[in-house]
This record gives sequence, C-alpha cells and structure tokens, in this order.
Amino acid sequence: MEKEYGKHDEPDRMPARHQLLSIFKESWRDDHKFFSVRDLELCVKGLCDGMYEMVELELGADIIQAFPKEEDRQNFTIQAFRGEENGSRVLKCTMNPSQAQSWMLEILESGLPKELGGWEDITDTVEA
Repeated sequence: MEKEYGKHDEPDRMPARHQLLSIFKESWRDDHKFFSVRDLELCVKGLCDGMYEMVELELGADIIQAFPKEEDRQNFTIQAFRGEENGSRVLKCTMNPSQAQSWMLEILESGLPKELGGWEDITDTVEA
C-alpha cells in the first residue's frame, strides 16, 4: 500500500508539519490533505498534458509551485516560497518535467533544502 502523506495511524500523534497538495485549473482548485507519491506524479503529468495550470505543494511554512512556462510548455517554472523568521523568500528556477517530478518527490520526503544553489531570488519582484 502506498504511503499517504499527512495521514497518521496513531491518533494521539500530531503530524510533524502541515502538508497540502493543491491542483489548479482555470476556474477551480482542488486541495488534498492526504495524498500519495503517485498523486504527486499524476499532478506533474497533468501539467505536461495541459490538464492543470499549476500544482502547489505546501510543506509547513514552505510552498512550492510548479507551472508550465508560458513560452515553452515543455519546461516548468518552479517557485519556492521559503518561510523565514523575518518574512518569506521567493526563489525560482526552470526544470524539465522529469527533473521537476523527482525534485518535488525528494522535497516531499526530506523537506526543502536550506540552500537552493542556482535558483534566482525573485523576492523583491513578487507581490505580497
């Protein structure tokens, strides 16, 4: 049986962190508190196929958004909103679908790395 994220068998234990997988289309949003690795894989496939406009993964105070690039739908823009004590930082990079999928699965397991080398810091350009 696949591991479901956010769901715990022990009722007296609190989850280590808030987790939410959100799927966006033109006029709707579908949120999933409980999801599997396969669900995340299908979300990335849905982005490739044009079924979805954006996938958002919340992990505690961090938010990761993946969406197809406007001019090149074969690649994704990945934005990471990193929650910090003095506010948030927003970092951005471009990945192909297989890179985006493996990276998102990795951060689902181990969290967002402290440093994201090679990512562009766009904090000042993003509206609050």
